[in-house]
Amino acid sequence: MKNWKKILCLAAAALALTMLTACGGLLASAFNDQKQGQQLAQQVSQAVGRPVTYSAELQRTAYSIASWAAGTTAVREEDGELRRTVNMGLSAESYGFWMAGDLNNFLYYSDCYAAGDAALTLAFRAEESPLQQSVLLYFPKVSEAGQSLADYAGSAGEMGAAFLQYGEETYVVAVFR
Repeated sequence: MKNWKKILCLAAAALALTMLTACGGLLASAFNDQKQGQQLAQQVSQAVGRPVTYSAELQRTAYSIASWAAGTTAVREEDGELRRTVNMGLSAESYGFWMAGDLNNFLYYSDCYAAGDAALTLAFRAEESPLQQSVLLYFPKVSEAGQSLADYAGSAGEMGAAFLQYGEETYVVAVFR
């Protein structure tokens, strides 16, 4: 009898894993890698032609955002980008901030309380369906992030980064100040 219970538990776990994978439920995982973040800051410095230093404080901010993005099955890889869908129907405030282009407050009202005064490198655009409106946030691949991060750097002098592992690919969440 004990063996049957073990077999049933294992079968249920395998079925649950299969269902998650079939529904696109592969989860991303967030991690910090200070050395890789510092290398990205050097690439950004070279691309913008001035120093951009790596900040441990901004690394923590980036990690909070990466953890928020990774903590859902609303993350998927498509067309070489990692995307996190945020349902706009959840908060009128988040919708207003999205319309104003204020990504920091948009994230705050979407239950990501990490952005603060950092400028974020997430590209975002609306995606409409007959049932709801949502926003897709895009995270660049680490291997292609140097120039795209430089485009976001503006006049910032500090940078922090955290990373998202999704399948075989690594993506970056970077913040600037």
